[in-house]
Amino acid sequence: MSSSDLSIIRFVAIVFLVSVCLCSGGYAAGAENIIKGTVTDPGGAAIHGASVEVVANGAIRKAAITNQNGEYSLSLEPGTYLLRVIATGFSSLQKQIEVFQDHNPTFDFMLEIGPATAVVNITDGSFDSAVSEAERQPDFYVPRVLLAP
Repeated sequence: MSSSDLSIIRFVAIVFLVSVCLCSGGYAAGAENIIKGTVTDPGGAAIHGASVEVVANGAIRKAAITNQNGEYSLSLEPGTYLLRVIATGFSSLQKQIEVFQDHNPTFDFMLEIGPATAVVNITDGSFDSAVSEAERQPDFYVPRVLLAP
């Protein structure tokens, strides 16, 4: 190779390196941070299907659903947020978080078992057929007891 060929190769290599540095620097400046974590029950078992919501200024900005391992991840710009976790059968939980530039924090949540609830659908004034006869009686119903003389 001649010296002119080596000069061209050096020039191309320098241009390539400068381009890579400029592109990666611009990308990093606008990059969002990744927050991640795991949602579990009191026994440490993963909660699949929990909703993890990011709230800012009273509105949900982003949300994710936990996978089969109870894991979630969200990309966020630096700032202060309310992180809220909701799952069927569990008490909801929320936490104030702060996300900093170039920092990818982990926020794990353990949800407590929630109170048992039931939903009864009433249409046209009658109870849903899933309600038993005993449950159809009003609270003040007192059964009659016949006593033999």
